[in-house]
Amino acid sequence: MNNILSHSKISNKIKAFVLLFLIVCTFSVQGQKNAETQIKSIFNQLVTAYGSPKSAPGLIFIKTNPKATTPALYKDKIIKVDLRLYELCQTFGKDSLNALSVVISHELAHYYYEHDFCSDFAYAIQNKSVQFSKGLKLINKNQKVIYETQADDKGLFYASIAGYNPFEIQPKILDAIYQFYQLKDINVGYPSKAERKAIAQNALTKAQKLYTVFRQAIQAKEKNEYDQSLSLFETVNQDFPSRENYNNIGVIKT
Repeated sequence: MNNILSHSKISNKIKAFVLLFLIVCTFSVQGQKNAETQIKSIFNQLVTAYGSPKSAPGLIFIKTNPKATTPALYKDKIIKVDLRLYELCQTFGKDSLNALSVVISHELAHYYYEHDFCSDFAYAIQNKSVQFSKGLKLINKNQKVIYETQADDKGLFYASIAGYNPFEIQPKILDAIYQFYQLKDINVGYPSKAERKAIAQNALTKAQKLYTVFRQAIQAKEKNEYDQSLSLFETVNQDFPSRENYNNIGVIKT
C-alpha cells in the first residue's frame, strides 16, 4: 500500500513538473511570437517611411543561436534579426520600440543605399565570426566608415519620420549592444568602439538637425507659408529624400 502511495506521489510530481515545463514553453513560444510581431510591425513602418521604389528586403529571425554575435545584419537582400535583441530592447522600458527602430532602420539603410557587404549594427565583429569578416575585409576601413555614417544618419532620420523617437536612445542601445553581445572594443581593420560611437554621434547630430527642419517645413505648410515650406522641404530632400517629402513638395507646387 505504501509503495502504491509513494508511486502515486512521484507520478503526481512528474505530472506537475511536465505541466510546469509545458506552461513555461508555451509562454516562451508566445513571447517569441510577440517579439516577431513587434519587429515585423516596426520593419513595415520603416519600409513605408523610406518610400523607396525598391522592393523591401527579406526579414529573417535568428531564433536558435544563443551565441549570435550581432543583433542584426544585412546580406544578400535579407535582414536577419536576433530575437534576443527584442529582449535587450525591452530593458529600455517605454523606449523599447524606439531602440528597436534604431537597429532595424540602420540595416534598412544599408539595403536601400546599396551597401553590398555583410554588415552588422555595432560594427565590431568578433574574430570567430568568419561569415561576417570575409565580406568586410574586401572593403577598406575608410569605406566602412562612410557606409556606417550613412546608415546611421539615414537610419535615424527615417526612424523619426516613421513616428519613432530614436535620438535619445541611440547612444544607449549602441553601448548595450557592445555589452550584451560581448563585442571587442578594438578589432584590427574595423572602426573601434570609440570610433563607432563618434560616427554614431555625428550622424545623430546631422539627422536630428534635419528632422527639426522637416518639422518646421510641415508647420510652415500648415500655416499656408508655402514658399518657406517648399524651401525647407527641398533642404531636407537634399540629404533625406522620402515619399512624404515628395508628396509635400508636390502638394505645395500644385
